[in-house]
Amino acid sequence: MSMTDGKSRRFTLVLPHIVVLLLCLVISHTVGSDRPWEKHLNNLQPSASPQQQEDAVRGLLQRLLKERAAQFNITVDPSLTSEGKDAFKITATNGTAHITGSSGVAASSGVLYYLKYSCNCHVSWEADQLYLPPTLPDAQVEKTAMERFRYYFNICTLSYSTPFWTWADWERGIDWMALNGINMVLAPSGQEDSWRRVFLSLGMTDDDLAGYFAGPPFLAWNRMGNIQGWGGPLSQHWLSNKAVLNKRIVSRMREFGMMAILPAFAGHVPAALQRLFPSANISRLSTWGHFTDPYTRTYFLDPRDPLFNTIGSAFIKEVNVTFGTDHLYSSDPFNEMLPLSSDPAYLASLGSAFLNAMISVDPKAVWVMQGWMFVNDPGFWQPPQVKALLTSVPQGRMLILDLASEILPQYRRFESFYGQPFIFCMLHNYGGVQGLFGNVDVMLRYLKAARGNTTANANITLVGTGLTPEGINQNYVMYDLFTELTWTPDIDVPHWSLGYAQRRYGSPDVRLGKAWQILMRSAYNCTLPIRYHGAGVIIARRPKKHPKSILWYSVSDLVKAWDLIIAVVRNSSSHHQQVSSTLRNPSQALSVEKYKEKAAMLNLPSPDLITLELPSLPYRNESENPPLEANMIYYKRKRREGERRKIEKRSVAFTIERKGGREERAYFNVWGNEMGEIKRGINGKEINGVIKKGKDGMEGKGEENVEKRSGERGREGEHTGNIKTSSDVLSGGKPVTEQDTFKHDLVDVTRQMLQLIGGNMALRLIDDYKNGVLLALKESRNLLQGLLQDMEELLASSPDFLLGKWVDGAATWANNEEERVQLVRNALHQISLWGPTGEILDYAIKQWSGVFSNYLRGRWELFADRLEDSLVSGTPFNQLLFNFDVFNLVEKRFAEDTNTTFPTQPKGDAVSLALQLYEKYRPVFTSDTLSDFEQQFNDTLQKMKKKKEEMDEGGVDEELSELRWMEEEYKGTTDNSRWNEVEYIKNKEEEEEIKK
Repeated sequence: MSMTDGKSRRFTLVLPHIVVLLLCLVISHTVGSDRPWEKHLNNLQPSASPQQQEDAVRGLLQRLLKERAAQFNITVDPSLTSEGKDAFKITATNGTAHITGSSGVAASSGVLYYLKYSCNCHVSWEADQLYLPPTLPDAQVEKTAMERFRYYFNICTLSYSTPFWTWADWERGIDWMALNGINMVLAPSGQEDSWRRVFLSLGMTDDDLAGYFAGPPFLAWNRMGNIQGWGGPLSQHWLSNKAVLNKRIVSRMREFGMMAILPAFAGHVPAALQRLFPSANISRLSTWGHFTDPYTRTYFLDPRDPLFNTIGSAFIKEVNVTFGTDHLYSSDPFNEMLPLSSDPAYLASLGSAFLNAMISVDPKAVWVMQGWMFVNDPGFWQPPQVKALLTSVPQGRMLILDLASEILPQYRRFESFYGQPFIFCMLHNYGGVQGLFGNVDVMLRYLKAARGNTTANANITLVGTGLTPEGINQNYVMYDLFTELTWTPDIDVPHWSLGYAQRRYGSPDVRLGKAWQILMRSAYNCTLPIRYHGAGVIIARRPKKHPKSILWYSVSDLVKAWDLIIAVVRNSSSHHQQVSSTLRNPSQALSVEKYKEKAAMLNLPSPDLITLELPSLPYRNESENPPLEANMIYYKRKRREGERRKIEKRSVAFTIERKGGREERAYFNVWGNEMGEIKRGINGKEINGVIKKGKDGMEGKGEENVEKRSGERGREGEHTGNIKTSSDVLSGGKPVTEQDTFKHDLVDVTRQMLQLIGGNMALRLIDDYKNGVLLALKESRNLLQGLLQDMEELLASSPDFLLGKWVDGAATWANNEEERVQLVRNALHQISLWGPTGEILDYAIKQWSGVFSNYLRGRWELFADRLEDSLVSGTPFNQLLFNFDVFNLVEKRFAEDTNTTFPTQPKGDAVSLALQLYEKYRPVFTSDTLSDFEQQFNDTLQKMKKKKEEMDEGGVDEELSELRWMEEEYKGTTDNSRWNEVEYIKNKEEEEEIKK
């Protein structure tokens, strides 16, 4: 090679870096004084070369598409960047896709965009649908990001979802981040090894640290100073291996062009520091989450003390040596903990001290802070306090994560954080709980407003969007939609929902698109200020006489979506046969004598055996009137006092002797009108003729009836034409019902429907007790236990709902049997008691196989036992005594049982099981049942309306009113300690029972 060639090659290698430098200068000049925060943000650039980023994307393609990866050409060209915003360009011709991105992340985003919108593919947390056409289609697309940064993770995510991840999990997770445009990631794992070295250098011992570090699933709250020692200690095996893993994690992130946010010192220290430095200004913070000593009232070193800078700078040095740096450091000193003083001058002095500890080591440091404390403690964090803290550091030296912007954006309360840049984040999930939930319309409106304000007002400091769920692997549709907002200002949700279904399942069956349209306008479109939807899942909470139910959608909509999804199953070539009646559980079929007895107890006319030729009763709508041959018997519970319905109605099952000697069960309704007259009827109609069943035995359901309804008027933008039912096979030749994404959603939607039924069964159980009907209570108990077992078996059929994976993941990190027991106990405690005595009971509960069988069923069985004992003995039910017993007999045993082995592989056919359960439980959703759910929905609305009126009367502004209302709701959900009496004394009647 000639000297000229060598110079040319060296110039070629250096050129991209020169381009980046010039772009930074141009951006700096462009933003000028009207956006002063950009001065420091411009230091935040990918550390990997364009060639390294290209290689990273090629590796991703190989893992994702295997041999088809060769049909993609990748180029990283930083000159595509526009004002610091990523961009990509797609040119696909002649079966080859050429994708150019301004970074590895941008190029990866281009790959996913092409897979989605040209190849009809889908990538998600739980499964992928990657059936590419034989020849890659032509395409020409150019996209530029709406903002500069796309952030990922809540500090709690690292404890609720990823504490036991291995490299294989992280590699898949980082690939997902790159494909979805994430370029800024929280990376706190492995920091405890660095902290150990710092603390040992100050004179501490490993014994001192044994009572400080928390167990792996609780480290997030240890790092934020909420707790200490609970679940610990951490072994050296854990510490060193986590540090090694995090090195690999941040290295891979940087290869894509991502920036890792590393931890900084927040002032929280072990108690031993007082012994070593008796003159240091160390105080104890308040209690947190109902914890008691020694696990709470953590120690806090005043940032103004000289020792603070010594420790803080030493830690930053350790972190930089171990993990490198992208100049981003996370510090959350007051997460759900109040500072010692609200004096603005005091808070300003703290802020500058925090930053000084960072920049003394890294002059380009930017402090990343979660804005959760402003949401959680709005009474303390008023504008003077917030302004003092945020303006104590130069603009751009702090980056605020507006953590729950999708429902409570804080930038509006604090003048766009007084000049500090912020990221609009969607929190969405608390504790990693399951349950269909989203607030898509509110989220879109708030994001659009923030972006509109940025355009109209240069003082709005929005610089990015972010995903900040406490737990992942739930409700993927919300995250898929949100990440697409990186590249577009708005989304037409009904139209997008049709495409989402087609991409996710690889099927053109419009019934699936229609189902998703319905889901997106109902369960995923909460418009109420609900902060933690898990609080309303009755069957997943500790049983009590006054359970809390939360409904923010019409259950009728979910029934329609369920019908459409099941119709696809019935149409499938592999699952077209109906479920045989022999699969049903005969033990749930009750004799007419029992129902005569129940009717007598309720002072209702007793149904006699009658011989009728039964006429066909057409459905008035999709979800009304159950079929006659229903395995599920549902007894209409008594309405609570104050519920507005003039006609009281009860459904009682009875036996009909058909011609030919065959017996069938039907629903016999007895109701009284306002004149006190008694009428009788079947399925809400008076008996006056012959009832006949439809040809499929399931009146009003199935493909034929779906087809009839397909022309109904839909909401704006929704499909209203004829529904296609003939195409259930993917382009790759795989039936929809064998697609992993479909099976996951089928199980999840069926789980949601059973969750609703279970909640009503629990309410019915309680009503039977209040009515003093022992036989009815026993029957309700059996039905509820049967449903919980059905949910156990359904969830066991899916790889995504297995307790065994969580427990096995914990055990994988153990170095010996003692550590295995500790880690498994940690894992079980987090999803049940959380603390040692139920301090944050059920906050992170999971609807998994293994949890139902070993935890939830036992609690409801014991609850029913106590209710029965109360009726038999004539003594009032004692909630506090039950709390004590259920803790010792069920909850603690579950959390401490480290020897039970839970399956890590699914068992059974998810599709067949879901179809069986549909056949069994779909008849429950009669017009009566749906009206009951509507009443629960109205109860939620009225409760929130009343609370808002109280706030308004108190002169509280609307935004703060919502904050305080949600604060009360949220704290009510975590206030479940077995020692907390106030939570369970809801009225004078129960108070008197407890006194007796």
